Amino acid sequence: MLFATLVWARYTALRLTLPARYRRMSLPALLSSIEGDARVSASGSPPVAVQGLEAGFRRIDGVLARVPGLPGTCLFRALGRYGALVSAGYDAVLHLGLEPAPGPDLVGHAWVAVAGVPLDDDARGYVATFVHSLERRGAPSE
Repeated sequence: MLFATLVWARYTALRLTLPARYRRMSLPALLSSIEGDARVSASGSPPVAVQGLEAGFRRIDGVLARVPGLPGTCLFRALGRYGALVSAGYDAVLHLGLEPAPGPDLVGHAWVAVAGVPLDDDARGYVATFVHSLERRGAPSE
């Protein structure tokens, strides 16, 4: 439980600080800054299944939705989840994508996946146009 609490605390801190950092940093610099203290898990996998953390992330999102002026978009949720998970030793992958259906407006979405599984059901139907992980470092989607 302590491990999960530390991951959630990191997520909360990131969600609160990301908007200001996003305004003054490029995306590559921002990603490097949130990965700065990422650790490689020597034991292989972190002690908590990532699915067990998602309910806590959603509860935190509900509380943070009440903070005036704090963006709650998928981009900031995904960046926060990515940073918290990578810092805890998960092999998280950040995806930015677009809805493939042609239309007058582009519809985008940001999500995080671990072991190829999106943590966000809303990711279905989007095509990834940017994929980033500690290994890929901002590679365009293939």
